[in-house]
Amino acid sequence: LESLNNIIELGPIYDERLMSIAYSAADVFVIPSLMDNLPNTVLESLMCGTPVIGFPVGGIPDMIQDGVNGLLTKEISVSSLSETLTKFLNAPEIFDRNNIRENAVKKYDQKIQAINYIKLFERIIKES
Repeated sequence: LESLNNIIELGPIYDERLMSIAYSAADVFVIPSLMDNLPNTVLESLMCGTPVIGFPVGGIPDMIQDGVNGLLTKEISVSSLSETLTKFLNAPEIFDRNNIRENAVKKYDQKIQAINYIKLFERIIKES
């Protein structure tokens, strides 16, 4: 990576506002996790309107709508990741960043999640 001029390493970011700016400035967020349940990094990226590329593992396919808010690789391999990155780089304009953010807010906003938990708890109590 040292030979590439267009990569900027930000290092650890602890400030939420700065993290939001970094996600928003990125063209794409790539998560090469081989195991992950519901990664916060994917959620943070989507909430900033940044498309995500990842492997179809764990909760990642539940978060990424292929071709809508990001891309899923066909398989778990370096070549598939490289192929998917190339696909994105050839047509990044297919992703509507405003739409990505709006859909993420509708699905993952804390208020919506709280309401969903309340409904779940009420259903569990009712069934008990």
